[in-house]
Amino acid sequence: MMGVSSGGSRDGASGERNAVGGLFKSIMNRIDTAAPNVLVAAATNHKDNIDPSIIRPGRFDYVIGMTLPDEAA
Repeated sequence: MMGVSSGGSRDGASGERNAVGGLFKSIMNRIDTAAPNVLVAAATNHKDNIDPSIIRPGRFDYVIGMTLPDEAA
């Protein structure tokens, strides 16, 4: 999980997730200025745990949601 918002577990994993989220945001900022024509796609199974600063306006231009297929699919 990348960029889990504060309030996560207290077992040390939360600090690791925050560090990964910070690194991810740093890389995204560098890509935006150094290579503005790069397409970045991201996915998660835990959208409720994403730190809002990771998906703020300007960082990702589009958010595409998907649902589970129904039984007929």
